[in-house]
Amino acid sequence: MDKDLEALRRFSAAIGADPAVVQAAGGNTSVKIDDTLWVKASGLQLKDALAENVFVPLRLSGVRRRIEAGEDEPAKPEVLEGKLRPSIETSLHALLPHRFVSHTHSVAGIAFAAAKDGRQRIAARLDGLDWHWIPYVMPGVPLTRAVAKAMAEHPADVLVLKNHGLVYGADSAEELEELHRELEARVALPVAPSDEPDLPQLQRVLAASPGWRLPVHAKVHEVALDPRRVALATGGVGWPDHAIFLADRIAQLPITAEAVPEGETAKLALVEGVGALVRADLGPAGDELALCLALVLERFPADAEMVYLPPEEVAALMGWEAEAYRQKLARERAAGG
Repeated sequence: MDKDLEALRRFSAAIGADPAVVQAAGGNTSVKIDDTLWVKASGLQLKDALAENVFVPLRLSGVRRRIEAGEDEPAKPEVLEGKLRPSIETSLHALLPHRFVSHTHSVAGIAFAAAKDGRQRIAARLDGLDWHWIPYVMPGVPLTRAVAKAMAEHPADVLVLKNHGLVYGADSAEELEELHRELEARVALPVAPSDEPDLPQLQRVLAASPGWRLPVHAKVHEVALDPRRVALATGGVGWPDHAIFLADRIAQLPITAEAVPEGETAKLALVEGVGALVRADLGPAGDELALCLALVLERFPADAEMVYLPPEEVAALMGWEAEAYRQKLARERAAGG
């Protein structure tokens, strides 16, 4: 195996194992070796990069030629081998000039990217780096086109994607690892303290709520224990994978609730001052995105206002075939298929 591809596998497995950086099948990495672009496959997880093949090879020159031609699907026709589907963000990886590229859903990065004045807040943190703030657009080719416009103005090694995450590139694996560490250190935010959930009361609510269960990650309860975090969580959808795996709304129940109302369609329910419940059929990816929500909100600045994705963008994400494929693959892998 090429040493650069092996280095990418090690880096990917390391960041993929950190839920504060990557959750479920989110995030993607790549390396360019001659005219081959190796990019993470859609629906697979970076944390598995050392245990299985999670990368797809594509003809780099072909993808770039299709991007320049304005094609809406520049990646799939250029897959060189295998049946894996390349990442939704493959065109972005091909566009960027760096040998190594990483896109993460850093929870601290999202906390800045979802804030109304996030650009101003993060600017001082990134002083000295070549970076761009990219206004929100749909992931995939629309995002690539927005980045291409920004990169034409001046090259950059770091992209802050509004309501989405971070992208950064370097020309060696060592430089990529160092940039990753530096970025996470620069954007780190203090974690707000939290109370403990009322598990006995939550168990009583659960006993009267068929079809619901406790979240896998205990930290999710903390969202329900702070009124501001409840308001932020139920105010809308802040980033794409939230829409994909937690749908378009989170239920808010009063502290006096005795059960989740029959017919409730949300995937996550917050019982104020008590704790959280999730739908019994919520898969591992949904549990990880619930954790992501908790990790973002405990870092979200106390004096910041959150900006949510417009309803039409949320609907587009939830109805997107590419994201339906990711969800299907996540369900199959969870079931051992």
